[in-house]
Amino acid sequence: MPPLIPLSDRCFYWDFDFNSWFFIWGLPYPGEVILQDMLPYDHPFLKLHERFSEVFGSGGSTVAIALRANKGDIFNKDFLTKIQKMTQDVMMWEEVYRALTVSIAARSVKVVRTLKKGEINIEPLMWPEIPKDEQEVMTLKRNIFSNPAYNGSLVSRDGTSALLLTEFKENISYERVFELLQKLRKAYSDETTSVHIIGFPILMGWIYSLKSQMYLVFAISVGLMIIVLYLMFRNFLGMIAPMANALILTIWGLGFIGLLRVNFSPLLYVLAFLVGARMVSNSVQITYRYFEELDASRGDRMKASYETMRSMFMPNFAAVSTDAAGFLVLLIAKIVLMQHLAIIMSFWMMSIILTGFMVPAICNLIPLAVAREKWSKEKSTVDWQARAIMRVTSFALGPGTRYAVGGAVVAALIFCGWQVSRLKIGDPTPGSPIFWRAIHTIRTRN
Repeated sequence: MPPLIPLSDRCFYWDFDFNSWFFIWGLPYPGEVILQDMLPYDHPFLKLHERFSEVFGSGGSTVAIALRANKGDIFNKDFLTKIQKMTQDVMMWEEVYRALTVSIAARSVKVVRTLKKGEINIEPLMWPEIPKDEQEVMTLKRNIFSNPAYNGSLVSRDGTSALLLTEFKENISYERVFELLQKLRKAYSDETTSVHIIGFPILMGWIYSLKSQMYLVFAISVGLMIIVLYLMFRNFLGMIAPMANALILTIWGLGFIGLLRVNFSPLLYVLAFLVGARMVSNSVQITYRYFEELDASRGDRMKASYETMRSMFMPNFAAVSTDAAGFLVLLIAKIVLMQHLAIIMSFWMMSIILTGFMVPAICNLIPLAVAREKWSKEKSTVDWQARAIMRVTSFALGPGTRYAVGGAVVAALIFCGWQVSRLKIGDPTPGSPIFWRAIHTIRTRN
């Protein structure tokens, strides 16, 4: 038998303390949703779009704000005053391009009149003042509905709504955008008018506003994991070791992201749950093996730790490295978000390899009693789960059945390949698909 490798408590604590505090230093770095990161930067269409955006704006941060009259039309003093003040308020925001803010109350919206002797008169549609009497209101109404550039765009064809378009600056915080737009909605919504807002920034703002719910789901998930671990192992050590290992590796992963200043988009947060589940899954397997070795070594924790590390390192390395390689392939995609995903997830996955060392060390350091006789290797062979796994393995590797299993795998590959050929690239519905089902339901009811 090879000599045991001594485990020094002091060495382990120092290593955990140094690495954890090093990565904790990078934790405060926040991630943002950046539209440009989700597009293929090397595509010729994107290069052309970038040239136009330098002059006309990117278009990806456009917000449309509709002010709707609940009763009657917009051609009254109260409504026209609101659209004028709303336009002025939006133009005063530092986060928008004033030149790209357009409504019937904007200075850039003109009326072109041809006069006698070929004279052309160009003046603002409704700037700097709103119509003062009924005659001026009728003139405004005629100028709008006689111009196809305004009729049906800045003003609805039935005259009950007016539109305000604005362009937010690049890389602006969507949380800030959401805050500004919600204040605007609250300020101009009453019994006579309602405000409706659409656009990518407000969509992202709603996602950011649901952070508290996301954190709640995360907390509930962690709580359920703890309960399941206790029910599985029936002891506190089996519950604590996998969760402590997952916590340490999570700190390392998030700290790595912060130290490299890699943007961890909130749209990728769901992958953090995936990695967390992978960490706990690996930890459970190694903890199970540690308890078996603890019984085999008659309670010698040092020997159990060594045997667990020795026997589980290569299987753990093989399983985790394939996962990491799968994410690392995304580096070839010429999309910044995918490249960031490859860097983040490949490091995070590779850090799980350390589970083979950390879980036994954690189990060795925590002085909690374990009923080791329940984890005897001899007894585990008669466990129903072990029997089921052995039967499946014997069937898959049997001399006659292995060909049937291989044929089933090939048939599944052919079927999945056929389904991939029918996959639609892009959004199959117009607009954003995130709230499409809710919008469709509302329209059906109305």
